[in-house]
Amino acid sequence: MNAVKQSSQQSWKMLFINLGMTIGVPTVSLVVMNVFVHQKIPILEWLAFGPLNIAFFALPQLVWFFVTRWLKMSRFVVYGGLCGANVALIAVLIWILHVSTDGDSLGWIFYWPVAAVTTLTGASSGTFCSRPRKPKPE
Repeated sequence: MNAVKQSSQQSWKMLFINLGMTIGVPTVSLVVMNVFVHQKIPILEWLAFGPLNIAFFALPQLVWFFVTRWLKMSRFVVYGGLCGANVALIAVLIWILHVSTDGDSLGWIFYWPVAAVTTLTGASSGTFCSRPRKPKPE
């Protein structure tokens, strides 16, 4: 019984980590961007465009998460790819807010291609960091 309870706690912990990396980071990025641009969070704008923006920001993470679950990849590969996608989001966000002179909305066109490259880079680093598994006895 104790093993079942521990397994259930472990699966809840993994669920919160996965949700934090796939939805939490894009949501926090959107809030930071709104506060930086508007010096506040405009509630009506947030209600109108917030869910669409979160979906746009979180799509690379969600696609990677579901593809790796479907292909049953190791957690090192899963989290390496999620970290890579989050690095792409933060890098493009910093580029648009601090480097671009005119608040370049066209800069977001590069987000998904950059996310694809950094996700695969993170996944390959996760592959190299993972230790080989012992085959299960039959």
